[in-house]
Amino acid sequence: MHLVLKPSEELAPTDHPRVQSGTTLWLLADRVRSPEILQEIYKQSDVEVSSLLAGSPHGHLGNASPILVKLKEGLLPDNVRLKLQSDRCGILLAADLPIREHLQYLFTKTCRPHGLVYSRYYDPINWSCLHRSLNDTFKSKLYGPIKHVWTLLPSSTTNEFKWGRWDNPKIQASPLVPDSPLDIPDIFFEMSETLHWHYWIYEQAFNQNLDATDQDLSKAIKQFDELVKSGINQGAHLQSLLPQIFNNPEFTLMPEVKEILDRKIKAHEKISLLESLAKG
Repeated sequence: MHLVLKPSEELAPTDHPRVQSGTTLWLLADRVRSPEILQEIYKQSDVEVSSLLAGSPHGHLGNASPILVKLKEGLLPDNVRLKLQSDRCGILLAADLPIREHLQYLFTKTCRPHGLVYSRYYDPINWSCLHRSLNDTFKSKLYGPIKHVWTLLPSSTTNEFKWGRWDNPKIQASPLVPDSPLDIPDIFFEMSETLHWHYWIYEQAFNQNLDATDQDLSKAIKQFDELVKSGINQGAHLQSLLPQIFNNPEFTLMPEVKEILDRKIKAHEKISLLESLAKG
């Protein structure tokens, strides 16, 4: 079963995150997920770039380190925003206080399945799920000196983009770095699975020039779950069935579809039969 995630507080689709005077806007970007992001950033003359993990216990990770960018004009350039949207490779942060040490602290967390782990919290999906899954006490530990975080939300078009803004529950942000790693609750992983589907479906809808709305997502995710359970779990196979699922929210419940899914045959054979069935 997947969670139904309520929409976050959003800025206007055509608006950029902005900060008040005295507050700094930062970009934390993943150059492993998007090797081109650094090139796009350096096209600007009003940025200050550094490796987040330099000088930390994780400095040996070198080029795997996320990059921390101070946006001196307090605005995110459009070319960088496009990379954030297409590659899902970073978040924006606002703070009045220094944040580097806190962001280094967040790089490791603990969770029940795996113990101490590296955390790509700068993935919009991961930050969104951390914010949603933590209570206010632990959320304050997550934010520390950070006042606001913005993540680009899933969209089926590059011409219209949505920002989700996540706020520190404490009015006064804390400059103190906690003594122990933040613990990731179990519900985080269920939320993450659901939100990964959200982003993937919107991305595929864009690639196939299909209209996708938030109302489509819940039923579509359930149908993709059924496909995965039947052994159809490769992206290319799932992509080919997106039009059928959007056109018929009950596609996987049709008796003839269920009969194909239940067969003991290879995934590509099921896909061929399902595509033939859809064509009539």
